[in-house]
Amino acid sequence: MTYDKNRQQALKAYREKQENIARLIEGIRGKLEADAKQPDITWASVGSLGHVEELLRELDEFLS
Repeated sequence: MTYDKNRQQALKAYREKQENIARLIEGIRGKLEADAKQPDITWASVGSLGHVEELLRELDEFLS
């Protein structure tokens, strides 16, 4: 396999991963919007979102 062909395949796979991540982010956004509409927000709800926030911060640091 030539270097250029290998590089093209890597770029294609990279773009596919980016698209997958974008879809996941959109799905998360939709779930957050739906969750905010629930009638019984409790401290458990706040704790769950706190955990999500913590995981997203970890992800943000990983990508930095």
